Amino acid sequence: MKRLKSTLLTELDGRWYYQHQLYTGILFFDKENYLIEVFEVADGVITKLYTPICQYKPISYPQIDCSDFWNIDEDDYGCGMIPQRYMGEPYHGISYTFFNGICKSETYTDEKGQTFNSILWYENKEDPYEFELNYADYESGSYVYTECFSLEESTDSGSFSYRKYDERDSNKRLKHIFVSNNFRTDRVTGFGAAGNEIQEKDYLKCPFSLPKYFELLENYKTLKMNSNWFRIWLSDDINESLVREWILNKSLAETESILVLDIEHLDTLISFNDKINLPYLKRLELKNSQLAGKDTFDQKEMDKVNALKATHPHFEVVIN
Repeated sequence: MKRLKSTLLTELDGRWYYQHQLYTGILFFDKENYLIEVFEVADGVITKLYTPICQYKPISYPQIDCSDFWNIDEDDYGCGMIPQRYMGEPYHGISYTFFNGICKSETYTDEKGQTFNSILWYENKEDPYEFELNYADYESGSYVYTECFSLEESTDSGSFSYRKYDERDSNKRLKHIFVSNNFRTDRVTGFGAAGNEIQEKDYLKCPFSLPKYFELLENYKTLKMNSNWFRIWLSDDINESLVREWILNKSLAETESILVLDIEHLDTLISFNDKINLPYLKRLELKNSQLAGKDTFDQKEMDKVNALKATHPHFEVVIN
């Protein structure tokens, strides 16, 4: 969907035109003191106020054009902690930036002015190349759960993730799903899921349609993995049965290095010592993720590692 300032359009008989065509998209009007009004337009007709995709909770926020004083431009190290300021104070609300009248970002900043939700667009493309979107779920008089959708793309690669967690305890993750892909080779570089998200598919509630990622998630059993490196994030969903299926159907046949997170979800690691279906494997790295709640392997997990080493695998086994 196009996102343009009114200065780029022409109004004729109550309808808005862009490049001599009836306009459909988001329309921004400049007001005093960098304030803006934003509307949705269909076939040249303004239909309703625009509801910002970045808003965290369904309440009304002020909206500004911060192109001349965007906090991201000051964030040389990408720490995300430099506050957005407006009229000398930390800004709590929705802000936009523009290039030649075309919207290139939408951001929600919290009470401290710090970026909480954001969407970035290339200048002449309608699909975003990066976003981080957190939405609070309202139940029984309070905000109980938060869902987060993330996208990050470059010329060569991209990743998409969805997660849902308890807003009262951000460490209590209820479900997640993650996939990353190499665009040049069209091979998957990472995959993980938990909380039955593979079956429930809450990620489809994402406000943007992402067919290339959704197709990968839908066909997770027959993915083709990257040749250089692949990350598996294990869980009750991504378990021994699926890993064996990937090995046997040669999804990992060209992969040289595999990072396995949270091996507690595997009964054995010996399946990786398969010279026929994993002929190029040179390195198997084993590690606990933050979700495991521990930095080191317990005795049961070390027994799995030692059992693998006892088979004299054809690759290096690394524990982190």
